[in-house]
Amino acid sequence: MNTMSKRKITQIVSLIITCIFVLTSCGQVSGNKSGKDIQKAVEAYFDEIADGTSAEAEYESDYATDTPFADVTFEDEAVIPIMQAAFEKIEFEVTEADGDEDEEEGSCDVVLTAINVEEVLGDMEEGFTAEDFEAAILDKKAPTEEYEVTLDVEFDSDEEEWLISDTSEIAEILAESF
Repeated sequence: MNTMSKRKITQIVSLIITCIFVLTSCGQVSGNKSGKDIQKAVEAYFDEIADGTSAEAEYESDYATDTPFADVTFEDEAVIPIMQAAFEKIEFEVTEADGDEDEEEGSCDVVLTAINVEEVLGDMEEGFTAEDFEAAILDKKAPTEEYEVTLDVEFDSDEEEWLISDTSEIAEILAESF
């Protein structure tokens, strides 16, 4: 009976260790508060992009320290609603977020899926209109491209919030083709 108890204890300990291993490897977002706060800030930033806010003139995000979308210029203002339509179709997933409030720095890995505007334009027939272009962007079969991006973030100790330090890569990915 003593042998049976040792065997059961060994099995229970093994099960507990396995469960701990599985639970700690399931999520890539840091289990600490900073990782979760970074994820929230980054998701809020991408939500602003997806709702078209970033295409507005003089756009400044509450979740970033820079303003690259405010610097985007257009040869033709008719492209702005088309860009907003493309932004509304983005999808993103935070795959890892980690930071240290004491060091005031961190990073966040994101997989961003966006309309491949260059491919859409390449498929357009000569003489297309802005309406044709927007319809092609909104088409469910519009080609997309996936980007893996690592964002540097910094902790603003005065406001006690995480901010994205440099969003220029996101602006390049999303707005350069327009």
